[in-house]
Amino acid sequence: MSVCLGMVVLRLHDANGNLFVACFDMQTTVYFENKTLQRSSTMNDTDKIILMIEGLASQISKMDAKFEKRFDVLEKDVAELKVDVAGLKVDVARIDAGLQEVKTGLTEVKVIIENETERNIGFIAEGHLDTTRKLNKMQPAIDRLEKDMAVVKAAITGHSVEIAKIREFAR
Repeated sequence: MSVCLGMVVLRLHDANGNLFVACFDMQTTVYFENKTLQRSSTMNDTDKIILMIEGLASQISKMDAKFEKRFDVLEKDVAELKVDVAGLKVDVARIDAGLQEVKTGLTEVKVIIENETERNIGFIAEGHLDTTRKLNKMQPAIDRLEKDMAVVKAAITGHSVEIAKIREFAR
């Protein structure tokens, strides 16, 4: 905090937060940036104000130069960002085109599944159903054949035993 009794005080801050204080009294001294400039006691108020304004103008010029440099950097950064964004737009367009191809392919796969695969599964199911019906019709005959085979096996076993006995007796 600046305290200047009996003086006019101007306080300015630049973009970096630096404080610039200009104060002057109505007598003989003008203060600027903590530097004291001694002037003759014959300086009138107008001369003091002009001196102060000149000092402020000098500081403003310095600040302008700093802002100009920063603005140039910002312009460069914005130009680079524009290039990056343009590249991103190209990438997004390429991704969109690829996504469209995937959607088209997916639609084709869905159509094939609906038209071909489901129809073929229907044919297989019909064939399986026909086979099951035929097997169910043949089941009684199969059961009879199994019983007949059991009888034939028993007869063959019995005959084999008798043939073996005959052979043994014939010896």
